Amino acid sequence: MAKGTVERRIENVFEGLFARAFKSGIKPMQIGRRLLQVADAERDLDAQGRRVVPNTYIVQLSPADREGFADIEPAMLYELTEALRQHVKTEGYHVSGKARVALRTNTDLRKGRFDITAKNVDQEGNSQDVPAVEADSVAPVSTLSVPPAPPEAAAAPVAPVIPLHGDTPPAVLTVPGGQRVELHEGHYVVGRHLECDIVISDSNVSRRHAEFVCAGRDVIVRDLGSTNGTKVNGVVMAPPRSRSRRASRCGGVPMTDQVLTALKVLFLALMYLFFGRVLWAVWSEVRTPVAPKGNLRTTTSKPDAAGKKSRTKGAVSFVVIEPKEERGHRFTLSDVLTIGRDDVCDIAMPDDTYMSGRHARIEQRADGVWIIDLNSTNGVLVNGTRVMNEKSLKNSDRIQVGNAVLETRS
Repeated sequence: MAKGTVERRIENVFEGLFARAFKSGIKPMQIGRRLLQVADAERDLDAQGRRVVPNTYIVQLSPADREGFADIEPAMLYELTEALRQHVKTEGYHVSGKARVALRTNTDLRKGRFDITAKNVDQEGNSQDVPAVEADSVAPVSTLSVPPAPPEAAAAPVAPVIPLHGDTPPAVLTVPGGQRVELHEGHYVVGRHLECDIVISDSNVSRRHAEFVCAGRDVIVRDLGSTNGTKVNGVVMAPPRSRSRRASRCGGVPMTDQVLTALKVLFLALMYLFFGRVLWAVWSEVRTPVAPKGNLRTTTSKPDAAGKKSRTKGAVSFVVIEPKEERGHRFTLSDVLTIGRDDVCDIAMPDDTYMSGRHARIEQRADGVWIIDLNSTNGVLVNGTRVMNEKSLKNSDRIQVGNAVLETRS
């Protein structure tokens, strides 16, 4: 596995959780990166062609560095174990039992230096190069009990737990049926699922019920959202809260809870803007006044007996396109046509609130027909383009003044 990929995985695991100063001269990031490198270096092929790696990794620290990690040792041990197991799963490695990480104090190491040794430990706890614990240094052993199963429940099979030879366990788990399981330093998951470290075949136990993190002489118990809960000294533990300091991933980008919350707020803001634009568009359509039927007045031409406008051969005329009620009305240009809301205009539309009193003027010049904007409020559009002061007109040009649309005919 490439070194860059190893570093990115470790950074994602520890990002935010240990982002502070340490009394120790060693950072958890350094231990995690070295841990995965040791696993890669120790891989080998077995007789079946599988890539196998050791199942036990011992991180040896100087006394000063071990003391510096005292406050976060259980959490760090948990994260190191999770990172190792995820790495083993991702790379397709095979291990005997479960991969575990343990911390040890080595008086021969100076501050700022650490070492990691990897080995296979069998189910009986036999291993090599692990010094035995002296008898006078053994501390008292605590016992954690699981409530007994109902009488009709069968004896619970327990998955083998890999102890470290010579270690005195900080806790002993008593399972239904009276069997005692030593919990040595490391991370253990208890539940009904066969992939758990300790399997209890009891209907009262959830698939992933609880976890134990043993570090030094400390034991941390966490309920994993079980149905019936977990009791410590007869008191039911509170359900676990989401770990806001742990990072999730989106593609190749680490996403903390704070970033996810910001993205949710941004998404909601965009949704509100979208619906606001839709409502504004609907409101604009609703509030647009509709010109009443028959509101068009003219002082220029009168319909003849057949209902047609008088036309001069070769003259330029303007045909009403909008509003629909007035469609087909034709106005012939002699010299000047004024358009507006005032009754004195040649083309008067008094009910069009988007039209100014004297809005525009169309006049015949030597070089053609021109339209002039008379400083109207809403302007004059010719073929959808606003007129700046004045513009020359040609055949089939469409003129919009307020809500009215006229077409040039020549």
